Amino acid sequence: MLSVSHLNFSYGDLKVLWNIDLEVRPSEIVTMVGANGAGKSTTLKNISRLLKGSSGAIRFEGVNLNRLESHQVVELGVVQVPEARSVGARAPGPPASCRQPSTRSLELRARSEAAALR
Repeated sequence: MLSVSHLNFSYGDLKVLWNIDLEVRPSEIVTMVGANGAGKSTTLKNISRLLKGSSGAIRFEGVNLNRLESHQVVELGVVQVPEARSVGARAPGPPASCRQPSTRSLELRARSEAAALR
């Protein structure tokens, strides 16, 4: 369904992704775990084409995403869903440094499902 191979990305001179390989098959749930700054969000943004890596291949259901713009990737059924954020006053709780790590998910739908939702 989704494959990423040899993805590399840099913010200017700062290289942050080195040869990332990832495969998601139909009905699988895949989790990326890592410390802050490890490249999880950068990887998802590259898959969504919000960022474009210096090299590597990204394919969704056999379609090469590398040359597509982000809106075209969404039309194929790849959607990035950021963590839930509260609106209004902040609820009491531990300081930010003690809270759970941020989460972000990438929803993948088969092209036939995506077309049915339009």
